[in-house]
Amino acid sequence: MSGKRIFAIILLAIMMASFALNPTKDEIRSVLRKKATSTLKKELGVKHEDAYQLAMTLYGDEMIQKIMNTYIVVENYYFFSIAKVSWQGEQTIIGGGAFDQIWFSKQIDDKMEDIVDTLKKIG
Repeated sequence: MSGKRIFAIILLAIMMASFALNPTKDEIRSVLRKKATSTLKKELGVKHEDAYQLAMTLYGDEMIQKIMNTYIVVENYYFFSIAKVSWQGEQTIIGGGAFDQIWFSKQIDDKMEDIVDTLKKIG
């Protein structure tokens, strides 16, 4: 077999694997939800688990849902996915996924803290 055919077969195998292992929107949103929850816990400054659970029940779950529905955009392509935060008129890529892995940039903490601070002020 020639080198071109071997290269084409390897490239096709990589493309098929990336298509089959592309994380879904729900998987990415689930990981982002966990990240937003941990950021909110840090921002609330709650030390006791009982107080944290009460705060999440009364205040946090609604805020997390608002963040996920309003500010998070997940674009799922055939071979990879991109997660963006749409905040104050600009969209910032905060992560992506491919080959059954999800990665986030360091900007996610800054953006999440900014959103949580603003939503806490609004009430």
